Amino acid sequence: MSKVEIVEISSKYMPEMIEALQETNAFHYDGCPTYFMKPNKDNDSAYLRWIMSTSDNFGYLALVNGKLAGMILCGLVVKNNCYKKVYYIHDLVVKSEYRSLGIGKYLCNKLTEQAKKNGIKHIEGEVFMFNENAIGFYKKLGYKTASTVMSLDL
Repeated sequence: MSKVEIVEISSKYMPEMIEALQETNAFHYDGCPTYFMKPNKDNDSAYLRWIMSTSDNFGYLALVNGKLAGMILCGLVVKNNCYKKVYYIHDLVVKSEYRSLGIGKYLCNKLTEQAKKNGIKHIEGEVFMFNENAIGFYKKLGYKTASTVMSLDL
């Protein structure tokens, strides 16, 4: 694999980012159709515009030979139960053709580096139980299960 370049999120890559979200959203919909919506390009576009236009949100892209291989979309949040600032991972997406090549690790390392630089002491995200690969990935990076979200379909 060629060198991986990590850059800040940019609308220049909007079509590729939407494509990557479509792939991961299809996976989530298939894994839990009662919880997730069917993939929708308009929704993904609006979501990405929200990430890029809101001051507390940010993201990084992993490029291989100038092409989008993956992205991490994050936000700075204040936890209301402890008033602690944390980086929250909204989405970590690696396109299927780039999986198992370390792209996700590069992106998470960039986030960790940014957190340390900004005095953030905690990073968290939500992973659904059906996504065993993601759970294993995060555990390999040292993440721990901190809570379980309970859900009721009506």
